[in-house]
Amino acid sequence: MKRFLCAAVSLAMALSFLSGCARGENTPPEPPAETTEAAATEAPAPETTAEPATEVPETTTEPTTAATEATTSETTTTEATTVTTTASTVPETEASTEPAYSLTPASGSMYALNDVNVRQGPGTEYERVGHLSRGQQCEILGLTDSGWYKIKFKDGEYFVKQSYLGNEKPAETTTAATTAEAVTTTAAATTVAATTAAATTTAATTEAAKPVKSEKTKWVATWGTAMLTAAAEQTPTNPSLPNNTVRQQIRVSIGGEKLRLLISNEFGATDLKIESIKISKIKSVRSPEVDLDTEAALTVDGKTLFTVPAGKKVTTDVLDYEFDAREDLAITMKLGSVPSTLTCHTASRCSTWVVKGDHVSDNSYAGNQEMTAWYFIAELDTLAEEDSGAIVCLGDSLTDGASVSTNSFSRYTDELAKKLQKDPELCHLSVVNRGIGATALYTYGNDSGRNRFQRDVLDTAGVKYLVILYGVNDIGGAQSDISTNIINEYKSMIKKAHDKGIKVYGCTLTPFKGNGYYSDLHEKIRLAVNKFVMSSDSGFDGYIDLSSAVASASDPAKMDSKYVSVWNDYLHFNDGGYKYIGDTVYNRLKELGIE
Repeated sequence: MKRFLCAAVSLAMALSFLSGCARGENTPPEPPAETTEAAATEAPAPETTAEPATEVPETTTEPTTAATEATTSETTTTEATTVTTTASTVPETEASTEPAYSLTPASGSMYALNDVNVRQGPGTEYERVGHLSRGQQCEILGLTDSGWYKIKFKDGEYFVKQSYLGNEKPAETTTAATTAEAVTTTAAATTVAATTAAATTTAATTEAAKPVKSEKTKWVATWGTAMLTAAAEQTPTNPSLPNNTVRQQIRVSIGGEKLRLLISNEFGATDLKIESIKISKIKSVRSPEVDLDTEAALTVDGKTLFTVPAGKKVTTDVLDYEFDAREDLAITMKLGSVPSTLTCHTASRCSTWVVKGDHVSDNSYAGNQEMTAWYFIAELDTLAEEDSGAIVCLGDSLTDGASVSTNSFSRYTDELAKKLQKDPELCHLSVVNRGIGATALYTYGNDSGRNRFQRDVLDTAGVKYLVILYGVNDIGGAQSDISTNIINEYKSMIKKAHDKGIKVYGCTLTPFKGNGYYSDLHEKIRLAVNKFVMSSDSGFDGYIDLSSAVASASDPAKMDSKYVSVWNDYLHFNDGGYKYIGDTVYNRLKELGIE
């Protein structure tokens, strides 16, 4: 069911909460990145519990959104104005170093739905200044783009996570025994019995009126990538991987309190030995430095040293670890022996650092070799609520994000995840990018969409929706009309997904006139495929017309120049183009009724 707020509301009970690489594309090197961003979530904590320091999100250079897409109630009025500001309690001398956020002003009052922390700024990295007790009323001043209410608290203005405030005061639990004790001791026994019976009825009614806690019982992938083998340019040599440390970063989509990591050696001919592996929160996407206070060890069968057999995958034990939506995490491994054929994603579009020796639990990364690939890590899952789910995006380099600025997190899937997290009704949906550049839908390669469909789509934890943008490379190499073949592959994928209860959305193939792929034949194929995707009898649960979205107004066979990549190839998008694609996919999926 759809959510009203970003997280389901729970009641305070006597029991505590349940813790519970694209292949080389023969293109120029990618330019260095300049921006990154992060968001934060919050969970309630006891007054006396010390909390580890967490990362302060970096300032993003992306434009501030016009207004927070949060739904408000009758008692909370939101104005269509966005204010870019910094946490109100930050000293003036430090204000310029604090992350900016967008605040949509609001007014009214709300209630704490459970005991919840009050913080100096909109994120768990800010100092805790106190807490609201369950049922405590507070005055609302605004809502940030990351999902935190600004409230009046004591003599100042502070922040509370959105999902812990509601418009109705939570019901108080009144037990029959407590009510009976209130009866005057001089009352007759029959009066006491009658009053107790009435109190029991009242207590039962009160209990029934409570909101039902939505427990986190479903594993959902919050990050994932598609694995293949490393070519020479993606293989670290100075230093190499064996017996050394590799620190890799990922950006999750939804947050959580429990996690498990899928580690793959599926292409290795020998065993992969991992001597130690830890997860932590990274301080900057452009630096290997992590916050060591947030470090936690990952294990397999309770052991920190384990082996991933040749041709196999293993999943780590479940780890209690709180992390925020769209937070940047570091996975650091001290490796032992490593297969000569590396299982990796060859184009992570973000930095990975390899350093000599054992540096899992420190930041001594001088002399590291910086790569842009993910090694062995394939998927990170978190325990989520039953209506949560993953949107898997399957495709080639257009999905993988070819030409984006390194460390900018500018793939269309990154923008889609960002938009979903700003939407209170859809922020329970994660995004998993299963794109591999230079691959085909079906015409060639072991990494084709056909060959990896089971692994990269159906086996994804919690997959609920599938978005397919695939086929341009098949067309680019076609010597005859293959439109019917592409259509049949789509139909096969749709059936396999539907058999698993997964809804499938087809994207029209974007124009490529001006690129070497273009010819009259190839354009004919593209148009035929797109006509099928948009037809009512395609079998898709809906279509997303990316072709029209990015086409030149004067020539629909050609991409509008404002979206063309830095390579000027009229095939791939620039950072702004990918962002626009992400926005388009989000808007259309919302229109199609995903929930």
